Amino acid sequence: MGKRIFKSTVFKNIVAFLAFFGVLLALVISFWVKQNFTLQHFGQVLFHLTFPLVEMGEDIPKSFLLFCLPPSFLLSFLMVFFLRQKTKMIVLCWGGLFFLSVYCINHNLKITDYLQSQREFSLLYETHYQFPQTPPLKEPARNLVVILMESMSAAFSNVAFAGGGHRWVI
Repeated sequence: MGKRIFKSTVFKNIVAFLAFFGVLLALVISFWVKQNFTLQHFGQVLFHLTFPLVEMGEDIPKSFLLFCLPPSFLLSFLMVFFLRQKTKMIVLCWGGLFFLSVYCINHNLKITDYLQSQREFSLLYETHYQFPQTPPLKEPARNLVVILMESMSAAFSNVAFAGGGHRWVI
């Protein structure tokens, strides 16, 4: 019984559909992220995913659902429908689509640049952080809170996502 399931055409078509859908969904998500957010590299995507998505409104999930799911579903269905009896063609098309999507995702999100930057050693915090026991009296503040706030001013400047517009917070 178990061996017949893996040899059935329906099971192969379902697996092929899920494989195409996963690859196409990842590809379309990378274009959606690039279109809807002003992210420069993959590190920013990871940073924003660590925060809860509370009170973000309905626009972002609706945009995601309308932009990502229908084309991925439709293209996956069409690929499996037209290649339903040709297992070798399904594997070839999926392999080509997989490598194309890896290239496009890397191009959109700059994942290799992020991974390469993670291997570099930096003395940024050692250079600019001053311990609270010895605060500077007449110098401008140079601690992690100021560094964080300087980076947040650009992140919250988008009015569409409840930002303050083109004014600097700091």
